[in-house]
Amino acid sequence: MDRWHGGRATRIRAQLARTVATGTAVCWRCGGVIDPREPWDVGHITGRANGGNDNPANLAPEHAVCNRRAGQVEGQARRRTRTTTARRIRDW
Repeated sequence: MDRWHGGRATRIRAQLARTVATGTAVCWRCGGVIDPREPWDVGHITGRANGGNDNPANLAPEHAVCNRRAGQVEGQARRRTRTTTARRIRDW
C-alpha cells in the first residue's frame, strides 16, 4: 500500500485549500463550515484501513479536530478487538 504523502498529497491539499480559503468548504464529517483560519485536514471518506484509497473522489476537507476524534474512535475500536481476541486465546 502506498503512503499518503509527497507530491500527490500536496497537489490535492492545494486544490482543496482554494475552496477552504473561500469560507464555503464544509467538513464532510460534521457538516460544519470550515473557517479558513482554523486547522483542517484532507480526510478519507472511506478510510484506507476500510478499503478506501487516495482517489480524489474519496478525499474531502474536514476540521482537524473531527479527523483526530474519528482516528481516536477507530483506534480504540481496533484495540478492543485485539484485546478481546487475545483474551479468548489465552483463556481457551
